[in-house]
Amino acid sequence: PEYDNVQIHTVEKGPNSVDFIITNHCNENDIVITNDVGLATLILSKKGIAISPYGVEFTNDNIMSYLNQKFLRTSAARRQTHPQNMRAYGAHGKKTNYRQTLISAIKRMENIG
Repeated sequence: PEYDNVQIHTVEKGPNSVDFIITNHCNENDIVITNDVGLATLILSKKGIAISPYGVEFTNDNIMSYLNQKFLRTSAARRQTHPQNMRAYGAHGKKTNYRQTLISAIKRMENIG
């Protein structure tokens, strides 16, 4: 099927190349679904809405906590140790939270526009 307003971008290889393309095309109140905390931080800086596939909405109030978790995961991976109780961001809430969070974000966006 054909979709209106679809844009295709070719991205060069490189660390975070896709993140920068997404961020550069993100406008205020755009919704981005990502489990990448670094990308979520960039989206928040553009006043966008970042939601994980598990239903966690990344906000300016909670992003530092997720960045710290990412740092701990990365540090543990470098040391080749396995931190205990380190799940994917929001994995404990399962996919049901995703639908609720996305609907809530869309409703907020509709009230603004």
